[in-house]
Amino acid sequence: MKKVILLATALLLTSKTITAQTSRTPDWTHNIDITNSDQATDIWVNPEGETYAFARIVNYNGQLDALVITKTNNQGQEVWRRFLYAVSADWQLFANAVTGDENGNVYFMYNEKTRYTDSNRNRIAIRKYSPAGDVIWSQYLTDSVENRTEEAQRRVLEYKNGALYLLGSMYDENLWTTQDADGILYKVAANNGSVIFRKVYNSQYSSDDMLKDIAVNDNGEIWAIGRSRGYAYSGNIYSNYDSVALKWDASGNLQWERRLNGTGNAEDFGINLTVDAAGNCYTSSQLKRLSINALQVVIEKLSPTGTVLWSTASVSSSTGYTTKQPIKVLPNGNVVFATSNADGINLIALSADNGAQLWATNFNRNNLGAQNRQSDLAVDHNGNIYITGSSRDNTPYGDGIDMTTLKYSANGQFLWYSHITFGNYATAGDFGDVVKWNPANESVYVVGSVQDANFNSNYLIAKYGESALDVPSLNQSQVHLYPNPTRDLLNIKLPSSENLAFALYDVNGRLIRQWQPDQQADGHHQIDLSDLIHGVYVLKVNANDYNFSHKVIKS
Repeated sequence: MKKVILLATALLLTSKTITAQTSRTPDWTHNIDITNSDQATDIWVNPEGETYAFARIVNYNGQLDALVITKTNNQGQEVWRRFLYAVSADWQLFANAVTGDENGNVYFMYNEKTRYTDSNRNRIAIRKYSPAGDVIWSQYLTDSVENRTEEAQRRVLEYKNGALYLLGSMYDENLWTTQDADGILYKVAANNGSVIFRKVYNSQYSSDDMLKDIAVNDNGEIWAIGRSRGYAYSGNIYSNYDSVALKWDASGNLQWERRLNGTGNAEDFGINLTVDAAGNCYTSSQLKRLSINALQVVIEKLSPTGTVLWSTASVSSSTGYTTKQPIKVLPNGNVVFATSNADGINLIALSADNGAQLWATNFNRNNLGAQNRQSDLAVDHNGNIYITGSSRDNTPYGDGIDMTTLKYSANGQFLWYSHITFGNYATAGDFGDVVKWNPANESVYVVGSVQDANFNSNYLIAKYGESALDVPSLNQSQVHLYPNPTRDLLNIKLPSSENLAFALYDVNGRLIRQWQPDQQADGHHQIDLSDLIHGVYVLKVNANDYNFSHKVIKS
């Protein structure tokens, strides 16, 4: 039975505004300054803490624009840099997303667009690099057909079990005259870039459809969220957008579609989504109400078969749509999401059982409200929550927008903030775009775009480690893991300690399993990895007296 819970009243009862008391300085930052307009798009972090950032630059080396890939080591020092150029002056490039696999290979997705309106052949491409920066393969996904336009969604590229998944929008020769787009889903083989399947989503109304965010589970099932125009009036005039959530099976067959139309029958957008271990999908949407400036934030839980299990709604005072409204599943199974409005950045936790609000808090620097905006959200193994975005200082001159990163505990306690002002109080271009949690070294990594004092745009990587560990990390010589690589059983010899806890993560920081082993007097433990696929994992050990992380290879 569908349950509807209004959060507006609950927010008055349980929300709290917290003024930060603890400022964090990054462990290191790496600034990339190539031209006067360098704009970051995405970042991937491997288990060793090495980063791969993807950005677009202009007016470089005789080219109107180019793409740049930057690798740093775990100390923030640049290891290598690679450039991608357009095939000719007729094309321009746009960076979209980056991800990696269990072997440390990295995949960069981008768009090539024609510069001229009389010829439209925009296409999606992916390039695969080795950890050393060598090109393994490069592949166009879009057929080169006149008036065929495909554009990939930014920061939407998932690697799972030997395949890449991405979303985008498509116009072709049949749609070009009507200017109606269809959503597209690609599944691509990671070993050679060949297309496994390409699925076009054209709603029952044959109108304008766009997909924005994706989730993929270990079985290869796929979820997406976006927007879709509704029914047609007489004269083939369509209503406004609905939020739409979709699910495909592992073969690319559409399983269900969930449309969400607000009370105002106005512009309703699906923004972000996440999926739990049981296959339940949590969607994050914004619906426009009858009042022109009133937006409604709606979170829904959908069962694996698409049934609405519960829905929550709260009225936002924002005057414009939030393009990022990230939502994540916490280690305890509940969900947390972030949005922004006149009260600043709002962080809200909901019960997975019924959607009831567990807690809410907001960040409102200098009481400047909507000048505080979130871009991305990450969750660590303890349920701590990291938000990156931007906020505005209170200087009397200029805009003073800073790259801002926030950390909250699993119960909503404000732990620390970091404001990076790269230029000076007059510059307005410091933004955090993407935040990634790396379990191997218990650190978060942020990439964003910044402006120097001359208003030149650079991109910046910042790393934040755990600031106050209660126990020391073990030296590598104190731990013995063997055999590593292993086909099934992994032996680990640790110093004796009480309250041991093990956790295993995949290469992208997703928790695979966690458990408390039986106490062994000699410190010897055996872990069965036979049920895991081949690849690289991170084993995290916590005890009363120490903590330890180590890369494990399943052969």
